[in-house]
Amino acid sequence: MVGSGFDAGGAVRRRAMRHERVPGLRGIGSALVPVFALAFAVSVAGCSGSSGPDKTFTPTATEKYVPPTPTGSADASPSAGSSPSAGEYQPATETSPAKNVPVPKYPKAARANTEEGQKAFIEYWFKTYNYAFETGDTKPMATASTKACEYCSKQIKSATEMHQEKKYWRVGKGALLTDVPLRFQSTDDYPWIVDVEIYDSPARFYSSPNVEVPNLSLKGGVRSHMRVWLMFEDDSFRLDELNLVEDGS
Repeated sequence: MVGSGFDAGGAVRRRAMRHERVPGLRGIGSALVPVFALAFAVSVAGCSGSSGPDKTFTPTATEKYVPPTPTGSADASPSAGSSPSAGEYQPATETSPAKNVPVPKYPKAARANTEEGQKAFIEYWFKTYNYAFETGDTKPMATASTKACEYCSKQIKSATEMHQEKKYWRVGKGALLTDVPLRFQSTDDYPWIVDVEIYDSPARFYSSPNVEVPNLSLKGGVRSHMRVWLMFEDDSFRLDELNLVEDGS
């Protein structure tokens, strides 16, 4: 069982621990390519070792992974040959950005400071991430993230720039949690650490109908092991940082 609540006295120590270089981790916040996608092939100079949670994370899913149908921002597409009704969600296409995208709702299960609550929150956070890049509305992701989360801040900035400045839109399902079981890496000093696996879906970006942005498409099909650092306060979780766990290290 994880801790019962937010310990203000230990917050500074936990935040410092979050930025320690744990063997096998690469900091996402320090480098992001490409700018407008959840990309984990990050080039970072070697990491120094330090004490920390067990980094081992062995996937159990098959190599030929079939991504799940995303929930929240893109549950389903209109069937072929049918016309979507007014107000019905319409995913982005080569000719138009997504329309009537549902706003992710904070799950009741994530109000509990338990492993089940952590899992429910992590699923919710990635819905807010996909929603931000699908709509340009970053408020749900910002609310679900701490101000100290460097990765979150960079993604909020990227989604805002993509929609408000570049006027681009994304065609693709975004980042999805795979069926690999979550692995909880809690410690006494930082009780909310979880390893997850993320599937990065193929994506293309458009600046106007049928005009694809060159050199920005994502081949996708990449599964990456991530370490998620959470904070729990006022009966809700927030993402405090996210790092890449290097395979085989």
